[in-house]
Amino acid sequence: MAKIRPKGIEGSKWQIPILKNISKGGCCFIGGNAYKAGQFLEMEIQFPTLEDPMRFVVMVVRNEVLEKSNPPLNKTGVKFVKMDDMKIDRFSEAIEFFLKKEKG
Repeated sequence: MAKIRPKGIEGSKWQIPILKNISKGGCCFIGGNAYKAGQFLEMEIQFPTLEDPMRFVVMVVRNEVLEKSNPPLNKTGVKFVKMDDMKIDRFSEAIEFFLKKEKG
């Protein structure tokens, strides 16, 4: 499960997008909000293998409107910009667990 909101905008509410692709470098999600390239967002991901959700700062690298959707949806690609070494290790372990599970 993932939650996302604009960084630094007081009172902004968390949105719950559909997470499509994820790697150590970034991810892609589908949601109702359009974001601009270069915009910073706060992201929280709850992995079933971890007790607490992981929080990240991400930067939007692309946003595409999905024209066939009603209501309009956006496919947004982001890259992780602030992640300490411990978080990288925990994140990598969680992703590897799901990749092995998917292949197995």
